[in-house]
Amino acid sequence: MRENECVISIGVPAGNVPMMLVAYNAECTAAADILARVKKAGVHAELVGM
Repeated sequence: MRENECVISIGVPAGNVPMMLVAYNAECTAAADILARVKKAGVHAELVGM
């Protein structure tokens, strides 16, 4: 995900290893597009808190 020019930062909250927070430029991409890229890589993912 870090190679994506629209992604600003990625973090894993302490104590919640299975979750990844992604900050992105909404003018450059959408959450659904990021989700699709993650799933295409073969990782189970879903949007939370949207």
